[in-house]
Amino acid sequence: MSTPYVAGLVSLARNYAPDATAAQIKNAIIYSGDHLTGLDGKTVAGTRINVQKALLSLKQSILGLSSVHISSNNTNALYAKNGDVVTLSFTGTEELSGVSVKIA
Repeated sequence: MSTPYVAGLVSLARNYAPDATAAQIKNAIIYSGDHLTGLDGKTVAGTRINVQKALLSLKQSILGLSSVHISSNNTNALYAKNGDVVTLSFTGTEELSGVSVKIA
């Protein structure tokens, strides 16, 4: 039953990152999923697909990023809200500077 979900994620990934190779997309999907003990031995990596993590992993792979750190001035909220400042810091193969984004 997972085939339609994985096929949908592959299609989304191809549109999100058209320069990605098939291997990059496959690895992003397999290794960025949510680990569930009940799936051990039933799936390749024992994970359930996670679209958000797969797309972030794919983008990191394409850009050569080794890490992405996200922080916010709103420490009490689970999600950024209107007016919050979110800072993204990147490290990778090239020197990348932090970007500050104001959610409006």
